[in-house]
Amino acid sequence: MRCRVHTLGLVGLLATAEFGCVLVDNPNYLALDGESETEGESSSSSETTSESTTSESTTSETTTSDTTETTMGSDCPPGKFGELDCPCVDGLTCDLGLTCVDGVCIEPTNCPAEDPNVVVAIDLLANGPSPATRSDFCDLEITVEGQGTLTNCNLGDLSDILFSLGPSASVDGLVGSSATSVTLSAVAAEELFLRIQSFNGFVLWLVVASSFVPADPELSNFPLSLAPAGSDCPYVPEFCGASQRRAVLVGDQAMFDGSSATVGGFPVWVDEARSVCGSDRYRVALLSQ
Repeated sequence: MRCRVHTLGLVGLLATAEFGCVLVDNPNYLALDGESETEGESSSSSETTSESTTSESTTSETTTSDTTETTMGSDCPPGKFGELDCPCVDGLTCDLGLTCVDGVCIEPTNCPAEDPNVVVAIDLLANGPSPATRSDFCDLEITVEGQGTLTNCNLGDLSDILFSLGPSASVDGLVGSSATSVTLSAVAAEELFLRIQSFNGFVLWLVVASSFVPADPELSNFPLSLAPAGSDCPYVPEFCGASQRRAVLVGDQAMFDGSSATVGGFPVWVDEARSVCGSDRYRVALLSQ
């Protein structure tokens, strides 16, 4: 039997010599350095871990609080949705006059008012078009009110095409009647690309579609590039979700729906540019004279 004796002193040594291994308490006993350090490190580590946990918790709470305040806005009443500086309802819609940007309701800064006088309308008579691209000559008459009538056409099942442009000031000079070359691309009544070229020198493009890319390249040779553009206009609740007014990039100029302008010398009408429940819709006319 082996006995480990911590510094027991003279009494311990005598006891060991006479009776074998006997442990006698020594009031002067001190723990070994290794044991003392271990206990100290354990206590210190516990305190450090506690402090670290508390610090991380505080940091996490601060970060969460800052993020919430940044997302909701500093002026948002607690629990409010759809109001100014508050979260959007369902992450999309806000109160009337506000728009949802990055999940927060703000006042729109790039959303001009619509002009109700801007009109681009096409009425296909007879039985309507079949999915095809066709060209033909028609008789054209444009009235001072900006309404055009194409008659005696032979575009599939179509015999007459009516279209209206407004305001009419830009088309007053087109009043009259002449034989006209017409190219029509139709994919159902909702996807129309119409190119009207008159013998007296003007070309009119009419687009009623979900994009500016027709199947036939001949119908996309616009004198100015046309492309979709976004906006910060307010979302409007719809039965299927929400709609939003958009813009059209005409050349390098953004035009919102319900607007008309002369861009690069070409009159342009944007009657509709809107996203409805995730589907884009455009109704645009462009004239070169």
